[in-house]
Amino acid sequence: MTGKRWLIAVGLGALFAGSGCVSCGHQACKPVLDAGPNCEVPACDRRHVYTVLINGLTPGGPSGLEGLRDRLATHGYEKVYYGQLCHVWWMWQEMKRVHTEDPSARFVIIGYDFGSDSAAGLARDAVAKGIPVDAVVLLDPSGQPDPGTCPVRTVMLRCTAGVAAPHADGIALCGATHLTLPTHPRTVEIVCELLKESAARVEHPPYYEGPEMTYDGAPPRAMPLPGPGLTEDWFFLHDQPGTHAVPLTPVPAAPFSIPPAPGTPGPWVVPAPTPPTGLPLPAPKKLGQGQ
Repeated sequence: MTGKRWLIAVGLGALFAGSGCVSCGHQACKPVLDAGPNCEVPACDRRHVYTVLINGLTPGGPSGLEGLRDRLATHGYEKVYYGQLCHVWWMWQEMKRVHTEDPSARFVIIGYDFGSDSAAGLARDAVAKGIPVDAVVLLDPSGQPDPGTCPVRTVMLRCTAGVAAPHADGIALCGATHLTLPTHPRTVEIVCELLKESAARVEHPPYYEGPEMTYDGAPPRAMPLPGPGLTEDWFFLHDQPGTHAVPLTPVPAAPFSIPPAPGTPGPWVVPAPTPPTGLPLPAPKKLGQGQ
């Protein structure tokens, strides 16, 4: 096999190697949970921030975009998509699905190497569809991006000093190489700062404050004090002397009717029973006194 064919084979292998996935189902889930209590950004905001990582022809590894995904997990960001150039269409479909299911979702797109042009194009299409993209990060892009390609804030990070694009914030990172640029501490810091700004723009549904549940019940009714003729054993049926609430208006005792049985004339009107007056109640018997 000639050198040209080897180069093509290596390029195709790097292009189709790996698969796109979201890190909430990845090994980064545990670092996210461990970092949660110490995160500066609340979880209710972080969970609506989605990061899309598009790799170029650079082989994957712990110093590439996969390593950047793991670094973001240690800062509490779990919604991170990672894929190759061949997964850009799938990522576009995922962004539309997430925007439909989560109206508060916000996106930050990161392109690496040859994936920078795809990241800028993906951001342009997303903004045209009304999907909120807060920033685009281009890691050591191949070539010079078109100034009018990306309509959102663009940050261009290079391992060496280069010509800055008119529409982008160009930063050269000392000590970084093309293969270690994604996981450089300064790169991770800049990306986390952009994600923090994106989380601050998350809009939550308005909190509904309904009417307070109150009980408008009637005040307690005061029973009359025990009259003459009752022994102290029956005082528990009455209020004791002291301040009493205003008694309710008594309901007049009206006669009630019993519906007639089938085949019998008229309803019977039975007057309300009235207790006899003037007769003292007998004292209750103590236990053990017999019948």
